[in-house]
Amino acid sequence: MTIEGISPAHPEARALIGELDAEIAVINPGSPINGIDAAEFERAGGYFVVAREAGAAVGCGAFRPLDGGCAEIKRMFVRPASRKRGVARAILRHLEGEVWRRGFGSIVLETGHRHAAAIALYGSEGYFPIPPYLGYVGSPISRCFAKGRHPPFAPERGGGGGHPAGAGAALAWRFAGDADLDLLAEWNHQLIRDEGHRNPMSVPELAGRMRGWLAGEYRAVLFLDPDPVAYALFRTEDTLVHLRQLFVRRDRRRTGVGRSAIALLRRDVWPGSHRLTVDVLAGNHAAVAFWRSLGYRDYSITMEIPPK
Repeated sequence: MTIEGISPAHPEARALIGELDAEIAVINPGSPINGIDAAEFERAGGYFVVAREAGAAVGCGAFRPLDGGCAEIKRMFVRPASRKRGVARAILRHLEGEVWRRGFGSIVLETGHRHAAAIALYGSEGYFPIPPYLGYVGSPISRCFAKGRHPPFAPERGGGGGHPAGAGAALAWRFAGDADLDLLAEWNHQLIRDEGHRNPMSVPELAGRMRGWLAGEYRAVLFLDPDPVAYALFRTEDTLVHLRQLFVRRDRRRTGVGRSAIALLRRDVWPGSHRLTVDVLAGNHAAVAFWRSLGYRDYSITMEIPPK
């Protein structure tokens, strides 16, 4: 794969932009499309790239300068046939490299609340959530992120998140990565014991399993206050978000952390159009009551005959 800078007025660029706009119109019908005017974009020092595989254009991305030593990444798109092959990540990293090379100190970007794959990509690359900025202020579907030194639109408290209305704890959040595996495995081990689960895996074994999950279809979010106090592990499908694990540190239970964590996930991470599911052990009556209080409803029961 190669990535090269071209004019957004180039026919290949225009074709990719047209496909991106058409996809946005399907995902978010009636929402405004924040495109770029090619001439104005280039006059302002914008940078547009196309990714190619075997010479064919498969994706694009761009950034433009903003005030305060900040650049805004825009127009990230990969054609469907080339997705899940690392193209978007390669484009993002190429753009970041050019941003830092030009001396910008921070990056901001926006994506839609239904773009779960994009949200996960940005989180895995170290971006943290910020309030909607500039033309996105007041948009109920915008999810905005930042990276770098003192982004101009970031709240005073770093790391993302906020204080959802009615929640019992003010939490920040970030996506977890390989550096968090030991903590996640230790907490997973505690969660298994707390739930009365029969899983016999050790902490190192759980760390290996968690590494495999995060390399595949699962994402983990750490909740901070300011140190880690909870985590959630989930996977996103076409119309479904399945929460596999939610753990709150033992000394922070019954303080609203769990409710705040779910509120943040629903506000910042999970697409609002998706069905939400969670599995609960039948004998864990406190957990059943907790999930019901958040609006989850009984859907199915898994039954078993234990071995003799």
